[in-house]
Amino acid sequence: WDRDAAAKLLERSSGDSSASVRAFALAPRAKLLGDEFAPTLAGHMDDEDPLVRAGVAAALAHISAPIAVPQLVKLTADPNLRVAGIAIESLAKRPTSATRDHLRTLLASPDNGLRLGALLALRESQVPEDLPFLEACYASSRGDIAPEIAYSAVESAAKLEATGVLEFLKRACSNPSPYARKRARELLAERFPSEAVPQSSAPIARVASVPSSDRDAFELLRNPRVEIKTSRGSMVFELFADETPVHVRSFLELARAHRYDGTVFHRVVPDFVIQGGDPRGDGNGGASWRGDSLRAEFTPRKFVRGSLGMPRNDDPDSGGSQIFVTHRETPHLDGRYTLFGELRSGFEVLDAIEVGDVIEGVWVLGPAGTR
Repeated sequence: WDRDAAAKLLERSSGDSSASVRAFALAPRAKLLGDEFAPTLAGHMDDEDPLVRAGVAAALAHISAPIAVPQLVKLTADPNLRVAGIAIESLAKRPTSATRDHLRTLLASPDNGLRLGALLALRESQVPEDLPFLEACYASSRGDIAPEIAYSAVESAAKLEATGVLEFLKRACSNPSPYARKRARELLAERFPSEAVPQSSAPIARVASVPSSDRDAFELLRNPRVEIKTSRGSMVFELFADETPVHVRSFLELARAHRYDGTVFHRVVPDFVIQGGDPRGDGNGGASWRGDSLRAEFTPRKFVRGSLGMPRNDDPDSGGSQIFVTHRETPHLDGRYTLFGELRSGFEVLDAIEVGDVIEGVWVLGPAGTR
């Protein structure tokens, strides 16, 4: 293949009208050109568009560590949390002593999303000396996504050959999060098979339920239709209240409270899925209308083109405010993610959505299609 021809073709993207295209092309250009592309990336470090800065953060993973690491450290303090998160992911690909020191600092960040990103980045090249930092992160994390931080810290610690791992895993067996407790018991049994595994009396429930006081109200919401207005146009969905009542209730309550207004689609995978509805904008936030996580409501319904689903982490019971919509049939999601609605009109909008596009509002439609 012709390297110069490829470089010229990619360079054309710098003038594209779409910020997503301009940003996405930075990484392949950096991979192709290496350090000679570093000055161009440096010139975009302070770009006004966070999509471009996110593209810089991703591209720096292909630049040598002496040049990339100082710039990535700077980007982890970016006011846009998606940019900061991508910078942390790129730091994981450029492990140095400076990288490790900075990631350890981020484990004590006041922002839980940055803590989680640092945990996962350290895991790429962790050493026994990381254990005290993992323990401190585990013990001090509170609030949104704290359960995910807890089980992620436990999983990282279990891989270390360090004094104190056994005691850490035993303490984690009493974590308030059912899933974190479950993972701690599993990892303790796997890592230290001769040790007695503490058992929790708290059951790990998997079946969602609607309080009886709410059931009459749900009779009025049987398969409502909602309009999601985006900066690309509107999509109308039918919601499956009979099949997934808690997820539908949460989505409608969040919509009525205008919690989706102004949020962005932070993830777009062509020919697969669009994902948004996170108030943080980086994929690490968004609780239910009650401020907690939603238990899974898996059904036999299949994911098809236009299915409205609930993102989650490794814990099946970790749904929140975020949503995703599938571009096509996705059988690997069937029975593993809660499917609570389906697109009825606006398929052209679904296909047009790019990273950074905005959800302007969500409305319940009346019988005649009126808001």
